[in-house]
Amino acid sequence: MVKTVNFNLIRLALRWSMLGLFAFALLVGRQALAQVGPNGFPPQMAPPGMAPPGMAPPAMAPPGIQPAGYSMGHPANTQMSHQGLWYHDYETPMYGSFQYEDNIREERLPDDRGFLYGESPIDQFIKNVAKSTWVRVEYMNYRFENPGSALLGTDVLGIVNPRDEFPVTVSNQNFGNARVADLGAISLRDNNGVRTTIGIPIGKTVLEANIMSFEESSDHFVEDELGVRMNPPGVPPSVVPIPPLFIATSTKLNGEPANNLFLYDNRFEARYSTDFWGVEANLVIDTSIANQNLKLRPIVGFRYMELTERLTQLGVFDQQGGLDPPLNSIIDSEVDNRIYAPQVGLRFEGSVSRVSFGLEPKVGMGVNVFDANVNVIQLRSPADPTIFSEDADEKFSPYGNLTAYLRWHLSQNVSFYLGYDFLWLAKVSRPFANINYNDNGSQNDAAIVVDPGFDNMTIQGVTVGAEFRFR
Repeated sequence: MVKTVNFNLIRLALRWSMLGLFAFALLVGRQALAQVGPNGFPPQMAPPGMAPPGMAPPAMAPPGIQPAGYSMGHPANTQMSHQGLWYHDYETPMYGSFQYEDNIREERLPDDRGFLYGESPIDQFIKNVAKSTWVRVEYMNYRFENPGSALLGTDVLGIVNPRDEFPVTVSNQNFGNARVADLGAISLRDNNGVRTTIGIPIGKTVLEANIMSFEESSDHFVEDELGVRMNPPGVPPSVVPIPPLFIATSTKLNGEPANNLFLYDNRFEARYSTDFWGVEANLVIDTSIANQNLKLRPIVGFRYMELTERLTQLGVFDQQGGLDPPLNSIIDSEVDNRIYAPQVGLRFEGSVSRVSFGLEPKVGMGVNVFDANVNVIQLRSPADPTIFSEDADEKFSPYGNLTAYLRWHLSQNVSFYLGYDFLWLAKVSRPFANINYNDNGSQNDAAIVVDPGFDNMTIQGVTVGAEFRFR
């Protein structure tokens, strides 16, 4: 068995980079805005030596220069601008060799100076929110539930376990031994992913949103020791004959149990791939049902998950070298599960010294919008047409999620995060359960088509990461 992992970094980055950009925008929004005075002087401050007495400290005037006073009334050259603001110009003052070339302009500003001018209530709210925002980034190593010993075919009439070798006869003649392959060799362990979470306080409630994604990974197995088999050394074929070995795709005949087989004598391969990602948004409510070291917070939110899986079977028959080119038969099954669900839960959190620990159960009542298809190519001969079938529908799909975590607060702004996640999904469609193995006779087209089946599935694993708080 060979295990491979396909790194789809572009899709992984696109899925959670939007949340990262949002966090960056909040961080930038923390910078205070200020109005710049003329020629770079601070706001509400005149250039040195240009302010009337009592409005600027003497230190602001050039050395040895006494600022000149002026009447607080409007001078003769006072004018009204087209905006209804009073202004007047003063002649440029001369202080020996020092000359300031700008005129002074006075304006009567309205009470409402516009958005982002000074510290408005909205500005203050955004600033406070940004200061309390936090971001957590986690590496995820998860295990998806294996397909197990799912049979790649149907039961064979008269055979107790078609996974074991059984004799095959053609015209009452022994043709060799065959067995039906299963998916017991497929492993869906060690799936790597990333999750990014942002927390935004809104009063006593925190809005938490996250996006997580896994690399698309695959596993496969190959059966290539097929056809004529050699006897062990020193054992002549006449004493202990070993029949040829075939891998078979077993089907029903006209919808009824049968011993109908499609045989492969050169090679058989099955490849299974899986891809999982999702987004989530929750309101975590502070109910003040807490003491100093233990807190209880209700959770209300929404979750979207997408699980895409594919199973491809390839069987090669060359009639023990007598068929050139060989017949390559393909059965390809793919399914896409998109689960939309509101959810509720509770967060129990305690703390001891610089360590916080918590438990978070959640349940969701979702709808699985699935799309399944099966594609069959050259089942009997190269002249066989390609048979494509698909089915799309909706299915009620509840789920349960349990998270346990520990946070070690390294400083006021940084914490180490360690967690364990267990997700149970009900009524999801998987590719090995969606194939109807049937045959309506050699005079008809191949009848292996899609027939959606549903099963429960578990996804679980550990996470490790860091949490950053903007204070």
